[in-house]
Amino acid sequence: MASGIDAAKAALTAADDALVRGFPGEAEKAFAEALAGFRAPDLRLGEAHALRGLAQCHLATGRTDVAQAQAREAVAAYQQLRAMLEQDDSRGTHAVIWRDALEAEAASLVLLAEILLREGQGHDARETLSFARAIYQELGVAKSEGGALSGMGRVALREGRLRDAEEAFLKALQAHRQTGHIAGQVGSWLHLAELYRIEGRIEDAERALNAARPLAHDTESPLLVARVLAALGAVMLQVPRPASAQTLYEEALPRIREAGDREMEGFAQLGLGQALSRQEDPGALDHLAAGIGVLAELGHHHGLAGGMHRVAEHGLRVDRPILALVAAETSRRLWATTDPVRGVGQALRLVVKSLSALRAYRETLTAALAREAVAGSIQPNAVEVAAYYRDHLPKKWTAELEGLSESELLTEVSLRTAGVLATAQVEIDVESLSTVEGALRALHHVLAGLPRVAAEVDPLDEPTDLHVEPSAHESVPIPAALDTGRLPEESS
Repeated sequence: MASGIDAAKAALTAADDALVRGFPGEAEKAFAEALAGFRAPDLRLGEAHALRGLAQCHLATGRTDVAQAQAREAVAAYQQLRAMLEQDDSRGTHAVIWRDALEAEAASLVLLAEILLREGQGHDARETLSFARAIYQELGVAKSEGGALSGMGRVALREGRLRDAEEAFLKALQAHRQTGHIAGQVGSWLHLAELYRIEGRIEDAERALNAARPLAHDTESPLLVARVLAALGAVMLQVPRPASAQTLYEEALPRIREAGDREMEGFAQLGLGQALSRQEDPGALDHLAAGIGVLAELGHHHGLAGGMHRVAEHGLRVDRPILALVAAETSRRLWATTDPVRGVGQALRLVVKSLSALRAYRETLTAALAREAVAGSIQPNAVEVAAYYRDHLPKKWTAELEGLSESELLTEVSLRTAGVLATAQVEIDVESLSTVEGALRALHHVLAGLPRVAAEVDPLDEPTDLHVEPSAHESVPIPAALDTGRLPEESS
């Protein structure tokens, strides 16, 4: 590449000299040669690659606005290069560069989608992924194209096409093995492990990560080693083996900090906080709050929703239902744009539990019916829980909600949850919870006033089984509060 630039510079000097000497024909030929050299396809491709790399760097350090602009600039640069090659009828001569540009464009679109998801622009992210998917389909699945295959798998995973994702990741793994690309193999194992963890195939996930671990050490990359350790920590949480998860996250964090990956540091702090929470360690909330702080600093909309979800779980675990309710409702609102079915359904599950722990049964019913409407098709427990509350709460409460649409039920959840928080004297701007700044402010406010708020509410004075979700293999007794008619009366 350097020799090409040198030749272009030499042609430019010769052209200037010819122009000065009065030979415009000779100068024109030399200027054209210089222009062609400076516009060489390999240089244009390198420029676009650099833009994409800068976007990745800025994403890792939290400058999502710059990252998005450079990702878009990279996509445009790849497209312009391919158009130039096609216009010059030199695609045959530069077929490899044309194909590299197309594959890199798809990778840039996947990167752009990740940035958009982080910023809470779920619709635009899904549209961007559809463009990437179309390109990958055009590229095909040749075994030599490990990068393209990994990209196809990531698109499929985002779209919920899990079998297509697994097939693509396995083919990518084989491609990287054939070319001896160790880091690529680690990446493929990590993708497979995440897929298996999502599916609940814990043994497969652990096997994948145990295969990745020695390869990551071979690369001598602290970040790759940390990624494997953190992924193993996530698997241990799901087993659950929280003490093992704690050890893995504590081992990963120094390496993550050494590599300077702030996003990964935020997620590792959340994982460590969750592991400590499950061991009833009082330091859990500090790590959860630290992880949320990092992700908020990065503007990571989707990650912040997941962090708040973990805080809500912790709040229920330590009998702090107000903390749980604020965090769960924040998670629900943040996920409304980036994960409107699975994520919102999971958040509503914790909203239901929190409201029930606070004995706000009418509001609990509303949240349960909303969850059934949103996620009942993919979360069977949502249907069971909604049926349970229908059966055990006043029929007139159910009747007033049954005719509402999904969006109307969600509006009712917002209004009634805000009412519960207001009654508990939690002074937060509920409408701002869907923003990174508003979510962070609310969490800090509730944490600062937690002992006072918890003491005022103290929902555990009256035992109740209402917050225990039924399962298909477990019958749940009717709570005494319902048997004796001690539920709050319907307000006038």
